[in-house]
Amino acid sequence: MKKSPLPFRILLRLLPASFRDEHGEEICELAHAYARDRSFFGKVLVWIRASGDLLMVAGRVRLGRQGDHKPAQRWDETLRDARHALRGLRRDPGFSFFAVLIVGLGIGACVTVFSVVEALLLRPLPFHEPERLVWVSNGEFGRGQQLSEITTQVGHVVKVREGATQLTDIAGYHLFDREGDHTLAASDEPVRVTRLRVTENLLNVLGVEPALGRSFSPEEAWDNGPTAILLTHRSWSNLFGRDPAVVGTTVALDEAPATIIGVLPESFDFVSIFAPGTRVDYLAPFPLSPRSHRTGNTLGLVGRLAPDATVESAQAELDAFAVTEEQTVERENAFDPVVRPLRDHISGGFRPAMALLLGSVVLVLVIVCANLSNLLIARGSAREQEMAVRAALGAGRGRLIRQLLTETLLLAGLGAALGVALAVL
Repeated sequence: MKKSPLPFRILLRLLPASFRDEHGEEICELAHAYARDRSFFGKVLVWIRASGDLLMVAGRVRLGRQGDHKPAQRWDETLRDARHALRGLRRDPGFSFFAVLIVGLGIGACVTVFSVVEALLLRPLPFHEPERLVWVSNGEFGRGQQLSEITTQVGHVVKVREGATQLTDIAGYHLFDREGDHTLAASDEPVRVTRLRVTENLLNVLGVEPALGRSFSPEEAWDNGPTAILLTHRSWSNLFGRDPAVVGTTVALDEAPATIIGVLPESFDFVSIFAPGTRVDYLAPFPLSPRSHRTGNTLGLVGRLAPDATVESAQAELDAFAVTEEQTVERENAFDPVVRPLRDHISGGFRPAMALLLGSVVLVLVIVCANLSNLLIARGSAREQEMAVRAALGAGRGRLIRQLLTETLLLAGLGAALGVALAVL
């Protein structure tokens, strides 16, 4: 078994020896399983969460060994403290409102930004062995470029598929399909839908299996082949009510018959990964044929590295397929392949901005904590007489501290609920 991080192993020692001997190895294996195939920051988050869960388990196990009456007694005391805290907050609605609002705004901003950072930088791509996927562009991306300058012509894709050894396969998708450009008669009223044309092997290269049905066949991915479409999970839900019986049926697409051969899995949200801000309702095959070649540069390319290949070795091999303008023949555009990890293509440009935004939000949270601390200190000064009366009536220092902590946790909980609601909105 792999060695767990030192803080996690220290926390594991908090468990009773008998419980640790029986379940400790299983707990560690489960944490390792969740951390597998994640980025460095993703692994850190997994171990932080696992450490928190371990503390909770340790507390419950040790509390349960102290007898049944003590947990019940402590629970009653906690409820009593919470009721006192609620009454205290109701007595000072101005303070309560601003405290909850400050915490809610701070947590809402943090949750929103971290959700974006987690989706772009930390969450693993929903593909099989995503570390082996690469993006092959026609030249380097830059500002002000036209799509026709950085996409690739069909003929070059065919040559790479036939001759490259550092890539097990290469696939592409058409970058010039326009939103809402087609009509699908899914019910009595036809609806405008957006098409994405892909090469027949795109799902295979990405390691994605349809949730229902099958992928495209070679016959369907050729000129004048049978019209077949793959629905996205969203369009399947919105247009067909998640009815599995639609697979294999024929619908009217642009007033012509088309067969629904499958439904993509919900985890494969193409637009959020490759084209944020756009929309795709169904996939259709894009033929790698001479006729498609004559349309010019149209494809964005995704390749899968061979088991022993690297990005550098793939780049060195694809350099041999490069075609300059001086070498091009009639109807063949220049090809200057640039290979980079797919993760870098998708989110690499966001890293500096996300790091700056995350740092700004952390500073906002620090300011929130400072403001809330000032409010609590000011309120505490006004409550000196109340605390003196409580102490005179027999409340010990620990009891008073616990009451104040309960009020603070209640404020934090209400603020957190407001913050999460704001983040969702």
